[in-house]
Amino acid sequence: MPQQDPYETQNAISLLRQHKDYEHWFERGTKWALKDIKNTQYIASMNPTAGSFFVDPRLQRWFWIVAIPFPESSSLNTIFAAFLNKHFSKFKGTIQELVAPVIKSALQLHGEVERNFRKTALNFHYEFNVRHLTNIFQGLLVAKVEAIKEPDNLIKLWLHESERIYGDRLVNAEDLLKYRLLAADITKKSFGKFNLNKYFAQPTPEPLIFAYFVGGLEDKLYDQFAKMEDLAIRLRDALREYNELNATMDLVLRRCHETRLQDLSYYSMLIWSRSPCRSRWFR
Repeated sequence: MPQQDPYETQNAISLLRQHKDYEHWFERGTKWALKDIKNTQYIASMNPTAGSFFVDPRLQRWFWIVAIPFPESSSLNTIFAAFLNKHFSKFKGTIQELVAPVIKSALQLHGEVERNFRKTALNFHYEFNVRHLTNIFQGLLVAKVEAIKEPDNLIKLWLHESERIYGDRLVNAEDLLKYRLLAADITKKSFGKFNLNKYFAQPTPEPLIFAYFVGGLEDKLYDQFAKMEDLAIRLRDALREYNELNATMDLVLRRCHETRLQDLSYYSMLIWSRSPCRSRWFR
């Protein structure tokens, strides 16, 4: 917003208020013609954690104010449980028993991420809300009986989706290590009977990668890559197939920060940006 004038108001706010008051503006120029603007609605929002929290009362009086806080854990648990219980009703009983603990652990991890990774001027994108939490459960809802055959497969899928949502937004190795320690602590407390230590072993944890093309480039089953070598082979196959049908693109595929791997059937290109540990998918 522009700086306040001597009357402690701003041009943009004054124009909005004038339109709400009189439903017209004067066109700037020599004649200052009156322009009527009818049948309009305004929708505005404010960041509840940053910026100024003061709104000109003469403008605010025209709005119906609604404040939506972060939902309580009990509400989120009810919402996500309804989706996951329905989806996993066809899975093994031992897998169905893990739905409630996975939801509880996901909510705990989200809370820890919010507390430990605060938004700053440098890391302004460190803002985690319900949308990010929902994306994790959307990843869980693509699970198929053919891929998630054992209870530990569901835990691995949850860990993978969580790191893709939270870990991939972190800007350096220190923050990523901090996140993995939080995830490891919650996993150990909630799922201690499963042997998942190798995915958190430092300094070289075993990568945990799920993708739609584990069985082939045309495969649509969201499953886990058993080895990084298998992932490298599949990516090289995709690059070779792309180069056969299009102008040759001389890409170098490097093992670095893992990314969410989706469908390669549309010849997505893996392009590495300047940072050696940042990768993105472009179509």
